[in-house]
Amino acid sequence: FDDYAEIVLQMGLVSMFTLGLYLTPLLGAGEVLLQIRVDAYKLTALSQRPDPTPAESVGSWGVLMESMGLLAVYCNAGIIVATTKSFHAYSSLQRVIIFFVVEQCLLALKLAVHAYIDDEPTPLAELKKRNAHVVARHKNAVFDDDLDVGGDAIAVDADALSVAALRAKRVARPEAKRLEYLRRKLLGCDKDLRDLRQQYRDATAQEVYNETEGVSYSREHPDLALGMVSLQVQDVVGLGSAGDPVDAASTRLVIHVRGTEPGRAAGPAPQVSRPARQPRAEEGGADDLNVGARLVFDQHFSVAPVRTTRAELRIEVVDDAKKLRRGFAALPLPALGDQKQQALDLELARPGGQGGRPAFLRATAQFQYSKVVPIKAEITAKLEEQRRLHRDVTNLQIGRDVEYEDDWDFPDRQGTEDAKEADDDDGGGAGA
Repeated sequence: FDDYAEIVLQMGLVSMFTLGLYLTPLLGAGEVLLQIRVDAYKLTALSQRPDPTPAESVGSWGVLMESMGLLAVYCNAGIIVATTKSFHAYSSLQRVIIFFVVEQCLLALKLAVHAYIDDEPTPLAELKKRNAHVVARHKNAVFDDDLDVGGDAIAVDADALSVAALRAKRVARPEAKRLEYLRRKLLGCDKDLRDLRQQYRDATAQEVYNETEGVSYSREHPDLALGMVSLQVQDVVGLGSAGDPVDAASTRLVIHVRGTEPGRAAGPAPQVSRPARQPRAEEGGADDLNVGARLVFDQHFSVAPVRTTRAELRIEVVDDAKKLRRGFAALPLPALGDQKQQALDLELARPGGQGGRPAFLRATAQFQYSKVVPIKAEITAKLEEQRRLHRDVTNLQIGRDVEYEDDWDFPDRQGTEDAKEADDDDGGGAGA
C-alpha cells in the first residue's frame, strides 16, 4: 500500500502543479531514481524473500490514477486562466468562459492521445494470443475416435488404446530391430536439423533474402545485392563458314545481365572478353582453322552484383574488325535457380541477314543469389523426413505396419534383397 501511495501522490503533484513550478518534473525524476535504489536495498537486504501476492491488476489504484489525470486537466486549465497576465484584462465571467473552453480542449486532447496509444503493446498482445492458443490446444485435445481420418493423420481409437497393455506387449524381434533402426535414424535426423538451423542463423546474420527481388542483400549494407553469376565459356561452334569466314583475333564476347523490366539496371556494366583463338591441332577443328567454325575462348567471368532474378544472362558475339554482331544468346536467370553449376549448350540467334548453319556456345554457369534459400529447403526436407520417422516409430510402437517402408533401409530387408538378387543371378545364369 505504501509504495503505491507514494507513486500515486507523486504523479498527482507532478501532473497538477507543473505549471506552478517548472522544476517539478525534474524533482520528481530525481525522487523516482532515489526510490528505485531504496527499494532495491529493501528487497536485497531487509526483506529478501517477500511473500508474493497474486493480483490481476493494480485494482483501485488504476482508477485513482485515471482520476488524477482528469484533475490535472482542470487544475492546469485553472492555473493558465488565473495566472496568465494576458487574461487580466477580461472580466471574471469572461475568464470563467475561457476556463471551460481551455478545459474542454485539454480534455479532448487527452482523450485523443489515450485512444491513439494502445494500453497493451502489440508484441504483448501477440504473446497473449499465442499463449491462449497453446493452452486451448492442450486443454481441448482432439482424438480421432471411431472416425475414418483422411490425409496424413494417424487415426487412433482412444477407447481401445491402453497404455498399460502397450507397455506389457512384447514387440516381435524383426519389429524391434526396425524400431531401433528408426530411432537411430531419428537421432541422426535431429542432429542434422540442429546443424542446419545453426547454419541458417549464421547465414541470416550476414544477409537478408528479398522475396520480391529473389536475391539476398547484405545485412550490414542494405543496398548491396549479393547475387553473382559465374560463367566459364569454352568455345563457339558453327559461327564461321567458307562463305562467311570469321576472324578469331577480332571476335570477342560481351557478357552482361539485363533486366526484363525496362529502365532498371539488374546487374553491373557489361564485360568484354579477350579475343578468341583458333583451336590447336590436338583440340580438333584443324580443317576449319581459316573460317572460324570453332572459336576457343576458355575464359571465366564473374558478373556481380546481380540485383534481381527478373533478368537474363545475355552473351553477345561481336566482330571488332567489321563492327558487327555475329550472334547472341539469352538465358533467364531462373533457369539457374538451383544455384548449382550447369553445363550450357546455347544456340546463338543470328541478326537479320546472317544465315548459315546453327551456331552454339558451350559454357558452364552458376547463379548464386542466396545462402538462406538452400538451407531453408534442406531444413524443410529434413523436417519432412523427421515427420515420417516419427509416424513409423509410432506405428511400430502401437503394433501397426510402417507407412514409408520404401524410404528406409531396414536391416531385415537387406538380407531379403540380397537373396532376391542372388536368385535373379542364378536364374539369369541358368537361362544363359
